[in-house]
Amino acid sequence: TAWKKIERHLRKKSQLDGLTNLLNQRTMLERLEQELVRAKRYGLEISCMMIDLDFFKVINDKFGHQKGDRILKEVSGIIRNCFRKMDIIGRYGGDEFMILLPETSPKNAYYAAHRLQRIFADKLFKYKNVITFHITLSIGIAGYSIQKKKIKDAQDLIALADNEMYNCKKAGRNRISVAKS
Repeated sequence: TAWKKIERHLRKKSQLDGLTNLLNQRTMLERLEQELVRAKRYGLEISCMMIDLDFFKVINDKFGHQKGDRILKEVSGIIRNCFRKMDIIGRYGGDEFMILLPETSPKNAYYAAHRLQRIFADKLFKYKNVITFHITLSIGIAGYSIQKKKIKDAQDLIALADNEMYNCKKAGRNRISVAKS
């Protein structure tokens, strides 16, 4: 019925980030919790990748927030196209993105992160067809497997990946760091 269609549409809209059309933070947390339950039940691995755009504040300050928003949309499209259909991609906030890679070890998540960095290394962003620039990424990765007892819930996994992302920033940015088991 018409009401059911409206309800489905509103539910879907409430799960998406308004700017990028990626999943929003709340939905990402829900999906991570679901994937962790599945991983625990079936003895699977899952990796969580936190991505921060390096020096994005400079883009907003120099070119304005509207251009920054357009770049965030473009970046989200690049990220979406780099990962598998089964991977879960969302905007975590500001210029941070979260990728959940079900049935993926941290080692394989590292390869995916490296592929993403190569794509960004080759990508030139433009401002008014006059100024060109690159965007680099700091990427933190943490993984869950049945052997890793220190990961109790979604927040633990996110905190580990986020900590690794900040380690990348402290070490000079444009890096990938994987949490140790």
